[in-house]
Amino acid sequence: AHIAGTYAQVAYRTGFASVLTLHGIRHRGSWLKRGWMNRCIRRPLITYEEKSSVRGARHIIEISPYIREVFGRLIRAQLYPIENPVAAPFFQARNREEAGRILYAGRISDGKGVHLLIEALPRVLEQVPSARLRVAGGVDDEDYGRLVQNTVKGLRLEDRVDLMGQLDEKQLLEMAAGVDFLARLWI
Repeated sequence: AHIAGTYAQVAYRTGFASVLTLHGIRHRGSWLKRGWMNRCIRRPLITYEEKSSVRGARHIIEISPYIREVFGRLIRAQLYPIENPVAAPFFQARNREEAGRILYAGRISDGKGVHLLIEALPRVLEQVPSARLRVAGGVDDEDYGRLVQNTVKGLRLEDRVDLMGQLDEKQLLEMAAGVDFLARLWI
């Protein structure tokens, strides 16, 4: 099962051997959504479902030590640390670092909190006036994509934030070769 939740619960009920891969912390991501429906119904259900999935797992692939930090005492399973791989060409990229260049490469979704990275940029600019953020990735939810765009406009950062869209590996390698900072968002 990929991510603790419905699929994990179904896998456990089949009676067949199963492995849970924890890629995200759903209950933490649910705090990003606003509204009474989320606060009173969705968030508690996600928290219950996720924690019971972790408690019920016999085998868990953890992609980061962060998984153990969050779920610690709930984990009864055998843990298999297998971090998300990074393709070899990214380690071999020619370094042509540009001072202040920040790159976020990943899905544009509220679970990633890309808008929070953009909101933090004015504070970064106070310390690093040459800072420039490049956001590379496809948009999962059009409403969230608009929120990201509106955050850039609302903070008047159009000249400091480049929304690149989905890039292929060659384009991403070019972007990675010029970064000073690589932003990795985990919520």
